[in-house]
Amino acid sequence: MLILDPPYNLNKKFGCETFRKVTLAQYEAWFESWFVTMLPLLKPTASLYVCGDWKSSAALHRVLERHLIVRNRITWEREKGAGSKSNWKNASEDIWFCTVADDYYFNVKAVKLKRKVMAPYKENGVRRIGSKPKTAGSG
Repeated sequence: MLILDPPYNLNKKFGCETFRKVTLAQYEAWFESWFVTMLPLLKPTASLYVCGDWKSSAALHRVLERHLIVRNRITWEREKGAGSKSNWKNASEDIWFCTVADDYYFNVKAVKLKRKVMAPYKENGVRRIGSKPKTAGSG
């Protein structure tokens, strides 16, 4: 398994390194330039998770789909900071789930969330499928 959390396309200092924001095409080329060097190191059954913010995610997806099988985009919802005064506050990130091939291991029991379903799937003890039928005089 490989988990990558590359620097997002922002002006930001990471320890001694400074990352400068570039165009999306330049960010895509930068990511691909070092990402492909890791591919020969992966087993044929490998899974990958790659993190990205909303601005860089499209570039990551394009590179990933050129070299791997993109299985899903997981949206990580998080609470972060105070609300913005001039724009919507970004409270989510993308995590791309990819595999090298169709033969891979996925332990659904380890990641499955169990929670009570709140939707009204039953009426009077009978399972309800779809919406209620309209009656005469209803909307």
